[in-house]
Amino acid sequence: MTHMSYVDLESGKVQVEVFTQTDAALAQLREQYAVVPDFATNDGYEEGKKALKTVTTYRTKLEKERKRIKAPYLDAGKIIDAEAKRITDALVEIETPIAEAKRVVDDREKRMKEERIAKLQQRIDGIRAFVGRARGAQSVAVAALIEEVDEIDTQGEFYELTDDAVRAQRDVLDELGDIYSDRLRQEEGERARRIAEQEAAAQREEHAIEKRIDAIRMTPAALFGKPAAEIRQALERMEHTWPATSQFGDRAHESEDAHEQAMTQMTAMLNQAEQWEQSQAKAAQEARQDADTEAQALVARATSVDSQIAGGPERAHLVVEQSNNAADEKATVSEEHHEQGAIPVALLDDLTAWSDDWEVSNEVLTDLIDTIAPYFE
Repeated sequence: MTHMSYVDLESGKVQVEVFTQTDAALAQLREQYAVVPDFATNDGYEEGKKALKTVTTYRTKLEKERKRIKAPYLDAGKIIDAEAKRITDALVEIETPIAEAKRVVDDREKRMKEERIAKLQQRIDGIRAFVGRARGAQSVAVAALIEEVDEIDTQGEFYELTDDAVRAQRDVLDELGDIYSDRLRQEEGERARRIAEQEAAAQREEHAIEKRIDAIRMTPAALFGKPAAEIRQALERMEHTWPATSQFGDRAHESEDAHEQAMTQMTAMLNQAEQWEQSQAKAAQEARQDADTEAQALVARATSVDSQIAGGPERAHLVVEQSNNAADEKATVSEEHHEQGAIPVALLDDLTAWSDDWEVSNEVLTDLIDTIAPYFE
């Protein structure tokens, strides 16, 4: 067995002659070779080679002695390691089944704890999920969620994660409170907007209903001055077209009343128009009869004055002028004398006055003149 007398473990020093000699030479070597020889010159190169050999010799001797002295220590370490391994293997053989039995229990406890922690974490995640559930919900639903979160017992049901649960509950309640406030404002705005839209729609519908009722009421006004046939057609259409309740809402009775009043007015208008047209036809017939009688009288008068005309009858040429308005057409007669004579002026004046009074047309007046003219030739 090697006796290790070179190393003092307590002082941390090594007692080796080569180490001591080399350590003693260090001061001299540092001083001797403080300046590196100039290898660029021949003398410097030779001097440098000698210096390098000297220093290298010290180093190689030191390294060789180190290995020699260390060898027993390495061998001892190997012996120590081998013996320790043998004993350790024996201990491990005894320890393994004990450790395995403990590991089984520890693993089970660890797994159960991890599962419990996972379940608790899921519950905490469930608390935080209330925020997502509140997004887009009505204020009533958000208020119910706030109450549900507030009732969660975070102090007694979360064990190791009690702090996390309490923090999650507090944060979620804060967020839900903000969501609830925002939702209330939104709902109030939506409610106000809906009310405004409903009021506007009601006003538009009321205005539309008013226009429909006014249209019914104004139907007779559009028929003033129209022929009886046109009034009769409009009345028949109205008799078969009653106001639809869906178009007038709660004013349906008013629309029906307006419809009945319009029909009453149109019936009265029809009666008046028919009476007026009948009276006009009768007046026109009487006027034609009176005109014929008057014409005969004028012819008789013309014949009676024939004897009063001296120097032979005169031809009269009548010039008829019409006004621009066809409805107020009046015939006027002007006298144009020829060299041979003319109808008496007094007779022409009577003819003109008569045609104005009875609104005789130019054609009738012309025919009358043609009838009288031969008596004055």
